[in-house]
Amino acid sequence: MTTEQQIQKGIIDYLRIKGWFVYKNSTVGTYKQSTGKYIPAQTRGVADLTAIKDGHAVQIEIKKPGCKQSENQLIFADDWMSHGGHYVVIHSIEEVMEI
Repeated sequence: MTTEQQIQKGIIDYLRIKGWFVYKNSTVGTYKQSTGKYIPAQTRGVADLTAIKDGHAVQIEIKKPGCKQSENQLIFADDWMSHGGHYVVIHSIEEVMEI
């Protein structure tokens, strides 16, 4: 079975070939070894990828088929779209090719 990481890598490669600037968002926090504390990500629910081309920025959330967004991801998506941004949930590389 294909993992979300494999889907993500394929999407990044495909979009870059098509001329998009794509980067992976930090969706998990970091562990600060000096204090022994976990620091959560700055924005909870942020999408997996940000892609931009010709002035159009898109947040891309990648989910394996059958998996759903978390409450924080739904809040982020609503907030992003309420400010005029584009947001998509993708389950396969083929879905990206269709868009």
